[in-house]
Amino acid sequence: MMPKEHLNMDPISFHNALAKKWSIKYKKSGLRKRYKFFSAHLKPFIKKNSFWFDAGCGTGILSRKINQYGAQVVAVDGSKEMIRMALKETEKNKRIKYINSDLVNFDFESIKNFDGIICSSVIEYLDNPETILMNFYNQLNKNGHLIFSVPNESSLVRNIQIALRNLFKCFKFSIFNYLQISKNSYTFRELNDFLATFGFTDYKIYKFDAIIPDTLHKVFQPTLYVVFAKK
Repeated sequence: MMPKEHLNMDPISFHNALAKKWSIKYKKSGLRKRYKFFSAHLKPFIKKNSFWFDAGCGTGILSRKINQYGAQVVAVDGSKEMIRMALKETEKNKRIKYINSDLVNFDFESIKNFDGIICSSVIEYLDNPETILMNFYNQLNKNGHLIFSVPNESSLVRNIQIALRNLFKCFKFSIFNYLQISKNSYTFRELNDFLATFGFTDYKIYKFDAIIPDTLHKVFQPTLYVVFAKK
């Protein structure tokens, strides 16, 4: 039987519950394809001894990859359980600093500017994405890179999930529970306008989907847009 709806679910509680098995998902599910995508595309942007910020780091999967490429990393997540697992899964390393804090209350002024910021599948859960992205822009060094992903509002898979979720609600069952807390999605045009608002002119938007092959993205809209922007 599928679990009933959790009426008081919030993003932090939701991810606390997923923390113990989060890294395993990156080895077996669609997240594995996402990890390979980020690993391949990040490498050219990371210089040795550069300073990076992982906003919404989860269990530190991408933090460790960025560090492996030679960068020092500050990794932040609002979920205590995610940070606990990140510390458990990361070898003692002074070049990765994990901090339990949500992005709204994180004290950016207490830390020096970054050469790069990555924010993978976090923007969708925020109440104030504009404020957070402005903070990111302000915290980047000149020529620094901001990399983030957001849901595609026109995604075939996402819209099928929404339709099925609404159908199952009629029978008091809950599926695709992340949709309860996923607040923000964008069309391609909206995303371009969004980036222009913050002054980004040098950027590339990639299309990503864990299920639909890249060759079919012109026919079937993918799940995510992944932005690589330069300040």
